[in-house]
Amino acid sequence: MPKPFLQEKREVTRIRSRIPMRYEKFDPLNKTVQTKDTITKDISSQGLFFECEEILSLGSDLKMQLFLPGLGRDISVNTKVVRIEEIESGKRFGIGVAFTQLSDADRQEIIKRVEQMDITKLLEIAQERGASDLHLTCDYPPILRIQGELEFLNMEKISSEDLKRLLYSIMTDEQIARFEKDKELDFGFSNNPTSRFRVNIHQQRGSTEGTFRSISSRIPSITELGLPAVVEDLARHKDGIIIVAGPTGSGKTTTLASMVDLINHERKAVIV
Repeated sequence: MPKPFLQEKREVTRIRSRIPMRYEKFDPLNKTVQTKDTITKDISSQGLFFECEEILSLGSDLKMQLFLPGLGRDISVNTKVVRIEEIESGKRFGIGVAFTQLSDADRQEIIKRVEQMDITKLLEIAQERGASDLHLTCDYPPILRIQGELEFLNMEKISSEDLKRLLYSIMTDEQIARFEKDKELDFGFSNNPTSRFRVNIHQQRGSTEGTFRSISSRIPSITELGLPAVVEDLARHKDGIIIVAGPTGSGKTTTLASMVDLINHERKAVIV
């Protein structure tokens, strides 16, 4: 018997990943096989989750084909529906399936993809190494910025297609639409309750790339940052405009945070 989908979520690594797929279901009324194309929302070595415009019966069997990029062949798998969600009232449904028949070779291909495309693992490594940034660039392995120096992780190079799928896996449909229109997008992302990242997705030489800047939960003081005393005086003014400028990574956001923190500690004020 396949494991319940909700239990499977807790026991194995799952990633959000938009993988093209096709499923077949038998229509008992017309005695025909219907085929539908869609994409996965997330996947693990034990099952996957996708959305469709029809409700599928709990416990029903589905035959599927997965189209993993770069594999050069389809993965065929038998599945059983173990979870149903209503996403849009009467119009769209989320379907969770457990794999019931999958070859060992194909399971290993899925595991390999899950390990390579799990962006939370990369962010955990960045935090463990004390990196200020994680850079994901086409045809390079993941890159960390540590104390201002770039350091390549001992991983495989990421192809343009895989990198796009990796970055899209953490974006909502709305964010994807905005990015594809403007060719650049900034947003916040958190992989756990204790970490936050400022994310910039952009296009470079026709490829989708991304930078993750770690945002510390602790705000250093102006003195700790080694800023001149005049910065404290500026923060104490009750009117006027202060402009903090500089290149990427020079500390603009940290400087502003320390100034706002000083205001918070010294006077009662509304900060927008």
